[in-house]
Amino acid sequence: MRQLAVLACVLLAVGCGGSDPPSSRLEGKWLARDATDATVGYGVNFLANGTYSKATAVVTAADQASNSGSVNLEEEDGTFSATQTLITFSPTQSTCPGPDPAYSLAYEFIGPNLTLVGTAGASTFAPNTATTTATLAVRFGCYDSAGNFTVSPFAAVN
Repeated sequence: MRQLAVLACVLLAVGCGGSDPPSSRLEGKWLARDATDATVGYGVNFLANGTYSKATAVVTAADQASNSGSVNLEEEDGTFSATQTLITFSPTQSTCPGPDPAYSLAYEFIGPNLTLVGTAGASTFAPNTATTTATLAVRFGCYDSAGNFTVSPFAAVN
């Protein structure tokens, strides 16, 4: 449970609204947890100016007594556009090396939640309104396909 609180804290920093443009309902911070690993979470923040931040966070240590922990964070920032059913992401910088071409994901709202659908399946994100006072040590970097993390800075990807 403590690891989830630390995870929510990290994803809160990454960056909800009918008939307005599709992007206006997307605006806000969204959080999803990994279905099989409580130390892994995903966040996406859509801003009104058409930019976004997406992150994968993995808690590597959590100390309930001191309200602190550490986390590995893979992040992608860029611009987005949306239709009623599709979001197109155009990455501009990432903690993973580029090039990083534009891609699209189908989406839908089910109640207050946002579901993103890609080739690997669907992920459901809840509105993220949490606040926290946890102290975190964050390592930015990139996960490879085997799950290995390499520390790396933000860099332009295109």
